[in-house]
This record gives sequence, C-alpha cells and structure tokens, in this order.
Amino acid sequence: MLQEAGGEIELTHADSLHAGISCLAQPVFDLVLLDISLPDSQGIDTFIKIHEQVLDIPVVVLTGARNELAAIQTMRAGAQDYLIW
Repeated sequence: MLQEAGGEIELTHADSLHAGISCLAQPVFDLVLLDISLPDSQGIDTFIKIHEQVLDIPVVVLTGARNELAAIQTMRAGAQDYLIW
C-alpha cells in the first residue's frame, strides 16, 4: 500500500525484534511500522523495547489482534498510532 501511495519511500524489513533493533542502530529512519507479534517478542513489550531505541521517531503499531486494552496501553506508552489490519 505504501508503494501505491507514490512518492519516494524506502522500506527496511526486519523479521524479529532483535533484527529491528539492529536496523535502528543506523539513524536513517523517519518512521517505524511495528508489528507487535514477532517471533521473539509479543505485545506491549515489543513496543517498549523498540520505543526505547527511537524516542525521537514516531512508532505506528500494527496488529492483527483486536485488543482494545493493548491499544490503549500502547498509545499511553507513546505510540503514534495503533492500527488493526
């Protein structure tokens, strides 16, 4: 969907929390799209660990789970937005 929106968008994909944190060591990102259901981390803990690495970059949480409590907790913890897909 992002590619269809047009413009110059470069995506970097990481398939685990550990890989994502490694990617974020390079200060080249404007936004983090975060799936909070990763093989090595689940739920709000995933967000907190990423957010600690990028306090000055917006983090949009993506999830397939319809969990209103998790959405509220994540937004209170500092997520820019919480999207259910």
